[in-house]
Amino acid sequence: MLGKKVRILFLVLVAGGVVLKKQLAHTVFFTLSPYAQLTPLAPEYGQQIASFVAQQQTSFCQVKRCLTTTLHQFPVLKKITLSCMKGRCVVHVQAARPLLVVNEHHVLTDTHQLVDQSVWKQEVLDTLPSVTVSDLLVVASPVHEQQLKKLAYAFHKKYHIAWLDESDIRFQDASEPRITLIGCSTTEPDLVLTQVSNQLKESLLSRKTKGNGLAQWCIDVRFKNQIIVFLGGRA
Repeated sequence: MLGKKVRILFLVLVAGGVVLKKQLAHTVFFTLSPYAQLTPLAPEYGQQIASFVAQQQTSFCQVKRCLTTTLHQFPVLKKITLSCMKGRCVVHVQAARPLLVVNEHHVLTDTHQLVDQSVWKQEVLDTLPSVTVSDLLVVASPVHEQQLKKLAYAFHKKYHIAWLDESDIRFQDASEPRITLIGCSTTEPDLVLTQVSNQLKESLLSRKTKGNGLAQWCIDVRFKNQIIVFLGGRA
């Protein structure tokens, strides 16, 4: 009697294994969730993601491969998850948050990725601070990335920032291009905004200098407890 029960249990397990094997080998199709969090992205780029996801198909046991493939194809995505039912997987995605425009053509995201600016809606780009760097590898340094963001947000719409190297960062006055500040990677924005007053700028711009053309003034704020002012040429 016991032997018969063992045989029955064995047959049930075999049958169950066959069914499971068929399910795992069954082709799974994918679709992008209508609730995908892609608001900051340009509509055509969102459509590219949806089209790419819809073209994916694999066996059930390989569904996670879709996640890897999609993230690799679209580095702008921050998070991606799946919910599967009846041979179809719904892909839920979340775009990274844009933080900073770099060299006009790239956007730094909160996932530390540099993404092409064409990915984003123009109205999103218009709200972001921007910087120019001599080498994009600057952004690859966590310390420099943090300082770039700090400077860019503190000086947004006040100064145009050009990072030449960590000892030479130029801040051109947004409203008066004849004024340029010279700082470095350790420059504290609050200190600069306090030291370089509008009164100082007006005083420099009102000075009469020899030669033709308008004087370009440089204000060096890299030294402790002092600033150095000098002529930087003529426009």
